[in-house]
Amino acid sequence: MADVTWWMGSILVNILIVGNGFDLAHGLPTAYADFLNAKAIDEKLRDNKWMKYFLRITNDANGIGKTWIDFESEIEKTLEHIINLPDINPRDSQRKSLHDAPQIKELMNNPNFQADYVDKEKYIKCLVEDLNSLEAALEDYMAGINYSIVSTRIPEIQNLSVDKLLSFNYTNTYTMLYDKHGKLRNDDCCYIHGVVGAGNLILGYQKKTTGINEQSEDGLLDIRFRKYYQRILKETGNIYRDWLEEDSVNIYVFGFSLAMSDRDTIREFMRAPNVERVTIFYHCEDSHAQLIENLVRVLGEDRVIEMVYEKKIVFKRQQNSIPIYVS
Repeated sequence: MADVTWWMGSILVNILIVGNGFDLAHGLPTAYADFLNAKAIDEKLRDNKWMKYFLRITNDANGIGKTWIDFESEIEKTLEHIINLPDINPRDSQRKSLHDAPQIKELMNNPNFQADYVDKEKYIKCLVEDLNSLEAALEDYMAGINYSIVSTRIPEIQNLSVDKLLSFNYTNTYTMLYDKHGKLRNDDCCYIHGVVGAGNLILGYQKKTTGINEQSEDGLLDIRFRKYYQRILKETGNIYRDWLEEDSVNIYVFGFSLAMSDRDTIREFMRAPNVERVTIFYHCEDSHAQLIENLVRVLGEDRVIEMVYEKKIVFKRQQNSIPIYVS
């Protein structure tokens, strides 16, 4: 178990939560666009519907952004369009083609699915297979990240005694760069979206598809794209819940957007009764404003105001990275 700090007669545990901004702050090519650019000519993904779709809309002037959240959002919107299409009997005189859904017509690369009616189960099964292939390619790409290019450290993290790590990244950047003496053991780290080398990467969305009754025939058509399902299937675990049982907890958030796509986990941390303070680092005023906005969406206006007023939530602008020198 990692060393912990004694505070006013209680055990004080420092939990660090990191998102993709943590990797980007070290100059690592882990952005959404980095992966797409690197794998654009990969023969294994030549016929992958998701790969073609993301490359197409990324090149569009009105395409999505370059974060993993947008990646997940586009998957959700695509499945929503498919599931919300009405079931059409192929014998009907007025038939509805799958091409009628604007989000998925870019995915129509397989002639087997260019029918005049919607075979939702068959098409979604095909998309699941392509998503699995995309996740394997993503893990292969992340495994090739070269940490020797990192020439700086983040002073706030360098000076922080971290007892537990909750990572929303696929990489193990913190342990590679800041925990070389192995202070953190396996049960001190939770890679909630999976980690490179474990074959358990998660790529999906949080909420159920809008407007779909969970108990209806179509209610679970998209279950294999949902994060909770993938986390159960791939056993990424929820050991972080045990950490919140400690006497007192300080939480530090770096490079994590606090967006709705991970709202359930965020709420668990923010609502834990033994949390003394949540320190959220931001890199510019735009990100500061966006973090506040996201937090209000996740927790609600009253809760955010209360926690800020009581200084249970503190926003801090991150310092410039410092160079490291190798003798």
